[in-house]
Amino acid sequence: MEYLKDLNASQACIRAGYSPKGSNVTGSQLLANPSIAREIAETQAVQLANTGISAEKTLEELRRIAFSDLRELFTDWGALKPLHELTAEQAAMVASFEVVKKNLYAGDKKTDTVHKIKVWDKLKALELLAKHLNLLVERVNVTARLDEELERRLLMGRQASAARALELTQRAPLPFCASARGDHGRRRSPRGVALGKVSS
Repeated sequence: MEYLKDLNASQACIRAGYSPKGSNVTGSQLLANPSIAREIAETQAVQLANTGISAEKTLEELRRIAFSDLRELFTDWGALKPLHELTAEQAAMVASFEVVKKNLYAGDKKTDTVHKIKVWDKLKALELLAKHLNLLVERVNVTARLDEELERRLLMGRQASAARALELTQRAPLPFCASARGDHGRRRSPRGVALGKVSS
């Protein structure tokens, strides 16, 4: 399966013979297909089983890095321990090891051996573990924006209410009106029914 080579849906479509134009959309549509998604999941599960990779092993390696102690790589007198003497727990923190031979002190004509060691990012490992355990929650401060939006909507509501009230006032029937027949002075109801003549 082309997708499992690099987990890039767009490139997988191109390698499978689809047109490069629109490959992003095509790739997304194919991944959304239940049959394809199921086949990908099953194939990945087989790959993990064949390589011996498991969630437990991955978390264990992260734990070793996250809670590593650099002091364990050195002897009591400050010398770097030989690599073959490191325990699995200690070796897990080592990202790279380099041996450099050079003259450290000019004029002494001696070749010195320098050991350079680099450890994995402890903070990154802690972050990954914390996210896995849901100890970190992404929070976005949107209070100011919400307040501004709420204030804007309230203002629009007040303006709309004022406009509606004005419109209803202008449409309200007059308490006294004259009919087309000339019955001046007769008081009419809102429906135009004469209620009686008002004495002057």
